[in-house]
Amino acid sequence: MKYSHVYIDESGDFGRSDRSSRHLVVTSIATSDPRRLDKIVRKIWVTKQHKKMAGELHAIDATDSVIFKLLSLIDEQNIEISFTYVDKVAFTKNIHIQYYKMIAQQVNKYKNAQFFVVDKRDTNKKRDDLLRSLGLKTLFKKVEFADSRSVRQLQAVDFVSWSIFQHLERGNASYTEGIKTKIKESLPL
Repeated sequence: MKYSHVYIDESGDFGRSDRSSRHLVVTSIATSDPRRLDKIVRKIWVTKQHKKMAGELHAIDATDSVIFKLLSLIDEQNIEISFTYVDKVAFTKNIHIQYYKMIAQQVNKYKNAQFFVVDKRDTNKKRDDLLRSLGLKTLFKKVEFADSRSVRQLQAVDFVSWSIFQHLERGNASYTEGIKTKIKESLPL
């Protein structure tokens, strides 16, 4: 199926210390109805637990009941979830370079989509320099990097990516159980 919109976020960290995560996961949600994802996040946002949060939902700050509710609402949608990950312990190269390669895999998978939105994490200069050095500037022409506070669909991807991260990092499949029919593939590295 062709999808018009793809939203991409990551889970895990970029560090290499003993306290850093072992995995970095990049996850996408492809949809042709982005408004539905926006409504899901808004519906969860109005619950009392989130009234004091700073403008956006994050799975890491949510209760299990909120996480499971949001994931069950996502599972009801006509979407496709795809992810790729790297085991940082076995990976010796620059993790920032790998991060953009992982995003490129998602963009390539859905190359016929009209809109790509990635949760912004780097400065424009750093991102442009990396994309230029990797030869990805042309591929990323359709990609917008945005703050997840302004794009609620990225907040939905945060929950999905966090759930996949929990499965890989901690062996906890309880979060991915409810969305496993939507996960179409793990892209090779």
